[in-house]
Amino acid sequence: MFIKYIKVLLSDNYMKMWPTHDIAYKIVNLMAHYDITEDDHPLYEIWDLATEIEAMNLAEIKKSGKLDEMIGLSKELG
Repeated sequence: MFIKYIKVLLSDNYMKMWPTHDIAYKIVNLMAHYDITEDDHPLYEIWDLATEIEAMNLAEIKKSGKLDEMIGLSKELG
């Protein structure tokens, strides 16, 4: 269920409905309730990118490519 929710948050339809900062916040908040470690790659990488995205403005997010990287990692999830 947890992985499905991450995939939904990073889906095209969801991203059209919600601002990037809201999606990043939801991911960080959700993962705060789970014991995510570096061994849980790509979940750990998604969490790490989401924490960085939360602190950026929209121009920085687009320029950094971190959102695209996070979306790519979500496609690797089971």
